[in-house]
Formats: sequence, structure tokens, C-alpha cells
Amino acid sequence: MTDSPPQAASDPTLSAGAARLALRYAGTSASETLQRLLDDSYRLPAEGATVRSFPQSK
Repeated sequence: MTDSPPQAASDPTLSAGAARLALRYAGTSASETLQRLLDDSYRLPAEGATVRSFPQSK
């Protein structure tokens, strides 16, 4: 059984990062573009990943 890659769009950390980038690059890049770039940079490597989770460190 293989787990599907995580859904980037629902990740609050990525959404917060996109919001910060939108403020930083206001007037040069649309917030939707920045969100899409972050989502893709997270999702694309995850699709080919063989390890989906890591043990919690103590």
C-alpha cells in the first residue's frame, strides 16, 4: 500500500508563506502565482518520493 502525496493547497504553512511572499513582491507577482509556485515546489518532489513520513525525534 502506498500513501498518496500530501495536498499542498491545504497546508497552512505554505499558505502563510505565500501570503508573506505576496506582501514582499506586491506589484511584481500575483498572489495566485506565488501560491501555485509554492504548491508545485512542494507537490512535485512529493509525487516521486519513496519516503512519505519520518519517525518523530525524541
